Amino acid sequence: MSFKIFILFVGFSIITLFCASQNNNVEKIKPVEQDNRMYSVDMKSARNLYDDKFYEKHIFLNGKEYKPYHFRLNTSPLFDASFGMEGTIFVNGESYSDIMLAYDIHKDQLIYVTSLFRNHNYICMNRALVDSFIIVKKETTMLNDYKLPQKHYHFKRIDFPTNCNMEMQDGYFETATSGNMLLLIHHEAILANNEGAEAVINGIFKYNYSQKKILKINESYYDITSKRKFVGLFKDKRKTINKKLNSFGVRYDLLNKEQLVETLQLINSI
Repeated sequence: MSFKIFILFVGFSIITLFCASQNNNVEKIKPVEQDNRMYSVDMKSARNLYDDKFYEKHIFLNGKEYKPYHFRLNTSPLFDASFGMEGTIFVNGESYSDIMLAYDIHKDQLIYVTSLFRNHNYICMNRALVDSFIIVKKETTMLNDYKLPQKHYHFKRIDFPTNCNMEMQDGYFETATSGNMLLLIHHEAILANNEGAEAVINGIFKYNYSQKKILKINESYYDITSKRKFVGLFKDKRKTINKKLNSFGVRYDLLNKEQLVETLQLINSI
């Protein structure tokens, strides 16, 4: 065998062995060069890192991306028309505070506003995980330096029993208690009739805001969306209740949680 042929044979053998070794390692993760150091992390190690450093702090991050759709609106489908209020969520008996939340009352979706990710900073909270949450409306200054105090809104996930006579879907309700009564208020933004030129040409949509009120007494649920239904639950106290409701100076459907709780407290006292 001539020397040239020998050299070609050796070279071909080396190339063949190199290709074979590459094929055998095709399933392996290649090291990534970063800051002049070499890393090789397999899936198991990545999962262990997540469980150790990330999972306990952000266990509630088990939802899909929330895509905002309400930037060109005359009215907002968000609770208090706010995209990001300080809040606390409760997950399996654990609380996570000082996080930014928004609540879409058209889709009944709680949204976590975060800066953890570069492009996807709005995450829908998994309702099966989040038992309840609190959102805080900060103190605001009104006309003539009049200040509205800071308010806390406490929402709870309500799963109605199958034998319940209410035609209500499970979801988040603002809650308050008075004696043996639990007040439930479902806040909702209903898409209005948007067939006009403004909606078609400019893409501006409107939502109508409404509340559905329910009163739970012991283990029974009652629809109290109308004044007639509410007062009808306490027929022997009707006169006193009507006087109290009239003292607020607003229609029954516009009463807030604090005014309704004040009325329930009066009912419990007489």
